[in-house]
Amino acid sequence: MQLTCFLVSARRYAPSLRQLRPFARMVRFNKPPPAVLVKRLKAVCADEGLTADSRSLTKLAEVTGCDIRSCLNTLQFIKSRSPVLTEAMVKLATVGLKDSGTTTQAVWNTLFVPVSAKKQKVGLGMEEGRWVNRMVQTVSSSGEYDKVMQGPSPSNDFFPCAGDLRGGLLS
Repeated sequence: MQLTCFLVSARRYAPSLRQLRPFARMVRFNKPPPAVLVKRLKAVCADEGLTADSRSLTKLAEVTGCDIRSCLNTLQFIKSRSPVLTEAMVKLATVGLKDSGTTTQAVWNTLFVPVSAKKQKVGLGMEEGRWVNRMVQTVSSSGEYDKVMQGPSPSNDFFPCAGDLRGGLLS
């Protein structure tokens, strides 16, 4: 008798999931484009009685990195305090920022990929103090200090095709 089990995880390569990988088929869902997310968030706000304009919702999508769960958590938090969403509220609300650990790849991206001009413009961290705090938070939230220290290589799952070549993850 075979049973089918679905497991949803924000951390694809979490150490606690290593023993399950040989038995798992991994399906990855990409984040939605900001315009699609804003449209859906508008509908959610209308259904929940929260007044929100596109500009505030776009700011929310940018701040959360288009993470749907973070957006919904932030909207829920703001709705508990006010019937109207403003850009200022989005900037102050930290509840919706990623509530789970960060992947090793996200840590490397934060460390080595420069912040885009668009993100600099919306204030997502280029002043020296904020940059250092962002780095510390990102590395700490990953919990994968050894992998972060090793850096990207085909042997540590940074490259998506590496699992195929080893015959492990996606074969």
